[in-house]
Formats: sequence, C-alpha cells, structure tokens
Amino acid sequence: MDSPGTEEIRLLPAGEGEIPLLVDISTRTFLEHSERMSPHPAGGPAGYNSIDWHKKALENGLLYKICRGTSILGGLYMTELPDSCGWVNRVFLDTSCQKQGIGRRVFALLERLHPDIGIWGLDTPEWAVDNLGFYHSLGYRVIELRRVDEEEFNLVILEKRAPGADYAED
Repeated sequence: MDSPGTEEIRLLPAGEGEIPLLVDISTRTFLEHSERMSPHPAGGPAGYNSIDWHKKALENGLLYKICRGTSILGGLYMTELPDSCGWVNRVFLDTSCQKQGIGRRVFALLERLHPDIGIWGLDTPEWAVDNLGFYHSLGYRVIELRRVDEEEFNLVILEKRAPGADYAED
C-alpha cells in the first residue's frame, strides 16, 4: 500500500492521444538536463521534441507512459530484440518528479512486464554522470564507449543481465 499522500507508480502503454503531452514532458526534461549537465548546446536525443518521432516509437516498439494516479509523469520507449534482449531507447521523467524513487520503480516495473528478457541494454551520453550513477545503481554495467563524432561526445553503452538468464558469455 502507498504511503499517505502518494499514489502507486504505474507503467502503462501510451496511446496516440497522449503523445503531445509526452513530447512536452520529454522536451522540458531533456532541455533542462542538457542545460544543467552538458558541455554542448541544450537539446536532447533525436526526436526528443517531435510528435512524429513519438508516433513512430508507438508504431515500432513499446511506448509506455509513467503514471501516478491520473497524471502522466514521463515516458519510456523500448524495443524487444532477438535472443531475449530488450533495449531501453528512451526514458524521461518530469524534472519535478525526479529524485523520488520513481525511476527505480519504473525500471522494476519494466522488468516485471517483460520477464522473458534476460539482457537489458541502454545508452546515455558520457557527460550525463547523473544518469550513469542511476543506471549503475540499478545493476547496469558499461560494456562499450562509442564516439559520436557529429555530436562530439562519447555514448556509454550499458547492459544489465537478469539473474539466471540463459545467455552465452561474451
């Protein structure tokens, strides 16, 4: 049961009618984060502020809304890959809702919704040290550092292997 004054965090499939709100939250979140952390001009990943990008995400993968009660707090876009792998393409949470344990809850819910996925992957810019700390706290480990020349930064590729997952060691 939730504590007084709180409501359960839910991860639910997003609908097309919710895309404008998700884009608004994504835009505000990525701009604020990049203004605070990035040595580069403010912005976000490709499509972070695009309704068309989010519509394609809805069509091509699993676009979730992060909810508390009837409020949408953010979104998560993932794709299922072969060999029991899943990729978190994008996750964003309104800045007013960060540092409250919601992100940790969202990732736990995602793993519970997809128990067949044994290896999770995601990426984040190297300058996003707060993201890296958060992902490390969830059990993700760095597997690759990839240079993004056109943007002049390194992208950190991380993965998390589920306990008991059936996979071949690299």
